[in-house]
Order: sequence, then C-alpha cells, then structure tokens
Amino acid sequence: MNENDSVIHLRVPAHKKGSWIRASRAAGKKLSDWIVASVEATSSIAIDKFAEAVQEALNEQIRHFKIDRAERSVSSDNKVDISLYGEDTHKVVIKNGVIGIYKNSELIGACFDCDHVYTDDPKIVANFILQLCGFHEE
Repeated sequence: MNENDSVIHLRVPAHKKGSWIRASRAAGKKLSDWIVASVEATSSIAIDKFAEAVQEALNEQIRHFKIDRAERSVSSDNKVDISLYGEDTHKVVIKNGVIGIYKNSELIGACFDCDHVYTDDPKIVANFILQLCGFHEE
C-alpha cells in the first residue's frame, strides 16, 4: 500500500464473499482488484446509460432550436462528451461534477459544482445543458 491508497472495510455475508472469491480466481485477479473492476464496470455502464438518456432527451428538445442532432460518447475514464450539431457545433463535456460548454471548439461556459444537476431525470440535465449553451425556446 502506498501513500495514495486508502483502505475500505466491507462487511458482506460469507456466501457472497465466497462467490466473489471464486469469481476473482476464475478471472485470475486478486479479490480486491476484482471488486474494484466490478464496481468501475457497473459505474461505466450506468454512466453510459444515463448519457444515452440525456442524448435522447436532447434529441426530443432540439427541434425547438437551430440544432440538427445530438451525439454522445463515453470514454473509459467516464468522461461524457455530447455534441450538438447545427449552425454552430456545441460540445458538452461532463466529468466529476464539472460541465464544460464549447462552441466551435472555444470554451464559452462551465459549471464547476454541478452535482445538483445530476438527477434521475435526464430531461432536467438536457434542459440545463441547453441553458448553459445559451439556447432558449423561441
């Protein structure tokens, strides 16, 4: 353990620990590495599903604005990129509670403490993104 590591104590039923040990051995990993990989994979899947829902919500709303389409990608480090294509190209970057807004590759706005935006409702997030981009209903 190095100075950047932190210890987590986890209490689970014995049968669950046993199944995790068997799964980690089958994967050829130490139990702690297997648990971390499983948690991160689940988190990545959840982020990708949420990003997909935000993209769908944006696609529903952009007909009110001069935007042709919205596309998304999620990187391996859970950074979400959403691009809005229209007269100008807007790129929204979401990572670790920070949202950055770029217009034609130039940073035009940011929200540095955006945890209040993350809800279970992707439409709320889509509305917030459109507001940060400067889009208002006509």
